[in-house]
Amino acid sequence: PINRVPLVRGEPVQPAVNWAVSEAMDKGLRLLAEGLDEPLTVDGDSTRIEQIAWNLLSNALKFSPAGGTIRVRLREEGDQAVFEVSDSGRGITPEFLPHVFEMFKQAGPVTKRGEGGLGIGLAMVKSLSELHGGRVEVESGGQGKGATFRVFLPLHQSSDFAPLDRDIRPAAPDELAGL
Repeated sequence: PINRVPLVRGEPVQPAVNWAVSEAMDKGLRLLAEGLDEPLTVDGDSTRIEQIAWNLLSNALKFSPAGGTIRVRLREEGDQAVFEVSDSGRGITPEFLPHVFEMFKQAGPVTKRGEGGLGIGLAMVKSLSELHGGRVEVESGGQGKGATFRVFLPLHQSSDFAPLDRDIRPAAPDELAGL
């Protein structure tokens, strides 16, 4: 189940980004983060959103060669928050793009130790995004041209009261006498 609470800024993705920064340095990658301090608020489950971020960052780290770059971006687009992870890694062939979020699907053979997996991470990202009322997209220029994943989650709808149509003036002390 999803435990929806208002989540502010990049808080739910920050632990995964902190982990990825350390992993990127160990692997000789540059990790650039942008917008993690933007004042965006979404209704979501912080644990599940962290899992989304962790899976996307884990894949970017796994499939990017030393010297490559990973970009993480959090931004607002209309009534949605967008969490984006781009990498300069292996890329995704046009034939595989429609299947990238299917359970147990993997593109081609594993070429290096550490690239293997069960093929469930991106399917989980899709499911968790949809459970939050959002969606996930992917694009890639093809083999060797990296990939970009975007998760769209609805922004928190404030329950603040709407402003009154008339001016409010403070009451004079004598107007409150006896009340």
